[in-house]
Amino acid sequence: MVGDSAGGGLALALAQHLKMEGIQPQPKKIVLLSPWLDISMENDISKEQEESDLILAKETLKKVGRRYAGDCDTKNYRCSPVYGYTMEIGDIALFTGTSDILNVQARQLRDKLASHGQKLSYYEYEQMQHVWVGFPIPEAKTAMEKVIAFIEG
Repeated sequence: MVGDSAGGGLALALAQHLKMEGIQPQPKKIVLLSPWLDISMENDISKEQEESDLILAKETLKKVGRRYAGDCDTKNYRCSPVYGYTMEIGDIALFTGTSDILNVQARQLRDKLASHGQKLSYYEYEQMQHVWVGFPIPEAKTAMEKVIAFIEG
């Protein structure tokens, strides 16, 4: 499974759901590109971090996240997979940039997985914006080569 931005959150939430419900087949590899992992947007995002993101705005994301959640709690794993079950759901590769407002969520997932002893292929690129992996820049080319190696490995 591969997803970027909200699609990254959806990919992880789907993998969690498949595992919890015992639905086969389970994904073997999950690639998250600038994933939106917590639609509540209650993360500690510094003013500097918020200002460095030229694409996303915290207040807009909070409104969109609330609308997406509907009657569901915004911290339910189906909406915010960072709060969900992460054990035995497949190998995960996560790509994030330090100028992405969602970087704090990527780090939160990284730390959660590390605390459970779960492996994560984590790639954090300095000064990269949200969904930078799709930009025509050298860093994106390098990242895509790592995505391909992860999937094929």
